[in-house]
Amino acid sequence: MPNNPNTLRSSTKLTLIKLMLISLLLTMLGTVLAKIVLCIFYFQISPARWYRYSIIFTGAVTTLTFAVIFTAGVFGCRPLEAAWDIRLFESPKTKCLHSLPIILLHSIMVIVTDLLLMLIPIYTVVRLQQVTVRQKLGLTAWFGTGILTLGAAVVRLVMLIPATGSMDMTWNLARGALWMTIEANLFMINGSLPTFPVFLKHVAPKILGESFASR
Repeated sequence: MPNNPNTLRSSTKLTLIKLMLISLLLTMLGTVLAKIVLCIFYFQISPARWYRYSIIFTGAVTTLTFAVIFTAGVFGCRPLEAAWDIRLFESPKTKCLHSLPIILLHSIMVIVTDLLLMLIPIYTVVRLQQVTVRQKLGLTAWFGTGILTLGAAVVRLVMLIPATGSMDMTWNLARGALWMTIEANLFMINGSLPTFPVFLKHVAPKILGESFASR
């Protein structure tokens, strides 16, 4: 291990930047996969053509947005190492894409897809004729839990907007990454809610009542 503390700090910073880049990409991937799974689940709710095309469109936008962000994050610099090694910017040959507009675009598209995944099923449920009002309210409440994920995405966007005029990009992006992690976890929780009654049926059937436990 080198005795020079400055060298140690420099290598530590590079490691932390690498880990932050990897964690951001993995968090985005987790959110995208959760949305795609939710799209597959929602696709089976209604056979209406407009509904299924809307869900396919939402999944396609989610996938394409992630592909753009992933490409920009991994291959946005020449040489590639400049994405995490700021020392390479001392060379005039180093070129990188300005990442903040891409990140802001990603945040906006996340909000749009969150809205679609919340409003499309709710609109479909409201139009159903063969279900009771109580069932409609229950389904609407469940689909409406997507507002939690939407709120986290909006907060992340609000956090990132001031970064457009800030020189401390690391601090601003770290705050956005924190809310991205919250958003990803909320999305996974919301996507798992349909299986929660089945879990309670086996663990605590009395909570749901005898009618549900006997099914």
